[in-house]
Amino acid sequence: MGIDITKNKKLEQELHVTFSRLNTLIKNLRVGILLENNKGTVLFVNQAFCQLFDINISPNKLIGKSCLDFQNYYYPAFQNTETLKQRNEQILKEKKTVTNEEWKLNNHKILERDYIPIIIDDCQQGALWVYQDITERKGYETELETSLQQKEILLKEIHHRVKNNLLVVSNLLEFQTDYTNDSKVLSVLQESQSRIQSMALIHEKLYRSTELDKIDFGEYLEALLDNLFESYNLYEDDINIQTDLASIFLNIETANPCGLIVNELVSNALEHAFPNGRSGTIGINLSQDKHGKITLIVQDDGIGFPKDLDVSQLDSLGLDLVWTLTQQIKGNLEIEQNQGTCFKLTFWERKYHKRYQTK
Repeated sequence: MGIDITKNKKLEQELHVTFSRLNTLIKNLRVGILLENNKGTVLFVNQAFCQLFDINISPNKLIGKSCLDFQNYYYPAFQNTETLKQRNEQILKEKKTVTNEEWKLNNHKILERDYIPIIIDDCQQGALWVYQDITERKGYETELETSLQQKEILLKEIHHRVKNNLLVVSNLLEFQTDYTNDSKVLSVLQESQSRIQSMALIHEKLYRSTELDKIDFGEYLEALLDNLFESYNLYEDDINIQTDLASIFLNIETANPCGLIVNELVSNALEHAFPNGRSGTIGINLSQDKHGKITLIVQDDGIGFPKDLDVSQLDSLGLDLVWTLTQQIKGNLEIEQNQGTCFKLTFWERKYHKRYQTK
């Protein structure tokens, strides 16, 4: 009685074709492949593996060699053979996948290695070792890291010089005050000096920050308030300052205008909210919600504006600057007058836009 094996023969042919394709693919991979059984006997090794370790033997002649015999062909290529041996013993003992290990060869090549245990029916049947030459990539990474370090140093130097240049302008304005007794001129010079110092402080913080494009705005405001109180020769006994400032990192596109806004509002409060030596409190609050919206509140318990006065129409350079800067950061400014004055600014961090086109 005959048995029709046509179907089985067809499956064998398909399997043979699939195996041939897979074998051809592995042989021509640019990464080194080593396949061992659970006893460490070499089942397969490709030409790329031999080339990586300068093995001048056909891959087919290496198949069937024991683990110890095969090690003699490629272990000597490594810079630290003893460390490699200990690491391999540890890997084989732990039986866990290992990826992206870096090893240096005596010829100064750098290899990246993966180890993949072959598990069948919860039992390890062998292991796959994959080696890849990453010398060129590591060279590019080193060059990139060096370039980034150089750019970081350059950017720090730029922030440092901008800060110094702004302080030179501030000092020039201060010298100018020695040549006039006009109270209005003196006031304009001092206000301009305060604005310049607030911008210089931004660059000072950027220069000292580990992030060259962002500063801790809460920390910056603390320093800004100290500078303002010092410039107005005020002490806490005269006017109390209360702060609740979250640590929020802002880029220079947002921090600079916001710093100027706070400078104007606090300066305005120090100059006008507490006349004739009146004591009081200025409060600054900075927070951010889960959606990223930032709220900045500057309030005082001073005399406030006249109730019939439209603050938005007030002829004041400082307040005009506040409105302009609020529009610049696309924020919203609300003013409340109740036992003093409260300015509430809400905004989102501005996104950086390229200022030039690259070809």
